[in-house]
Amino acid sequence: MADKARFNDAGDFIVPKAKLGPLSDLPPEQIRILKLSGDILLSTSFYPGNRKQPMLYGDLRLFHVAELIALISSMGKESKLTLLVPHARKAIYFSKGNVVHAASSVEDDRLGEINWNN
Repeated sequence: MADKARFNDAGDFIVPKAKLGPLSDLPPEQIRILKLSGDILLSTSFYPGNRKQPMLYGDLRLFHVAELIALISSMGKESKLTLLVPHARKAIYFSKGNVVHAASSVEDDRLGEINWNN
């Protein structure tokens, strides 16, 4: 039982050191705790958006694409949202929070194709 995250009798949430990965060697004051919707993020960065690896990744079906665009836009940074859907890869590029470019591996999604078909 000691190898699993759990609540103690006082209601505190305990995460075993072995499950903390790179966070386990840091002093507590260097770990930032953020609430994300219904989840909790433990981060080594005071500003989690300022890192080389993706901030959001995985199965994001709980979000509408418009919510993801609004979130990324609100950061006001150079960013890229990549969406992998069955048989397609789509990307939206941001500069200072503004959408500046979009790309798709599906030819029918491209602006020239949309204008031609209308």
